[in-house]
Amino acid sequence: MTIANVGLVGSTRFFQTTLVDILKESDFDVDLHETDSINIKDTSIRKKYDLVIISKDLAIGVEEELFDFLLSTKGFLLVDETDELIKPSVEPPFYINNLMGPEEIISRVNNVIYGKAGKGGRSTRRSPRVKVNILVEYRFEGKRYTSKIKNLSVYGAFISSLNPPPKDSLIEMSFKIPNTEERIETTGRILYRIGFNLNRGIISHPISTDKKIIALPGIGISFEKISKKDRETLKSFIGKLCV
Repeated sequence: MTIANVGLVGSTRFFQTTLVDILKESDFDVDLHETDSINIKDTSIRKKYDLVIISKDLAIGVEEELFDFLLSTKGFLLVDETDELIKPSVEPPFYINNLMGPEEIISRVNNVIYGKAGKGGRSTRRSPRVKVNILVEYRFEGKRYTSKIKNLSVYGAFISSLNPPPKDSLIEMSFKIPNTEERIETTGRILYRIGFNLNRGIISHPISTDKKIIALPGIGISFEKISKKDRETLKSFIGKLCV
């Protein structure tokens, strides 16, 4: 399977760093179009990507044309950048904002590409990310921890943790595939962490720790050492959940 292509159309720091990093860490192929305006007639952007993510600010003055543009894409999300904390439950599912955590952003991306919101059926991404609740043991600096995997792909996972280890740390992981005797043993690298800012009493953004986000504290993991057998086991398990 090939990687799904995502086109970003926006010129803010949220587009240039945060979105690019989150999407690449989740195995998407990303192109950034840094622009303060959009060429509505540019059919290459519409047809090239499995998903187009566009700044809501680009709609100012060309709302009707932009709407037609979005309807002609395979799938789209609008970014509404804000300084206010907005609960995802009150937002339209085709919106994301800069205060959401990485997992919420990826969840909405997956919903468009894999779910009913997508127009072209299933995408060609290497592996979807599915929501789970799997007990996991991991070891870091000689200590053993027990927690839950909250979502999982063939290439990584998100583990809930009230006191997550630092970014770029390596952890040894072990977890059992539900309703089977199969156990996955792997080493993972921490791509990002979402923890508490005790000084402000908030759950903090993985890049801007003084910024409050709606997210589950924990760590985003990329599997670095995993056997071919375990990889195939994960593919089979995740494939069944995506049917």
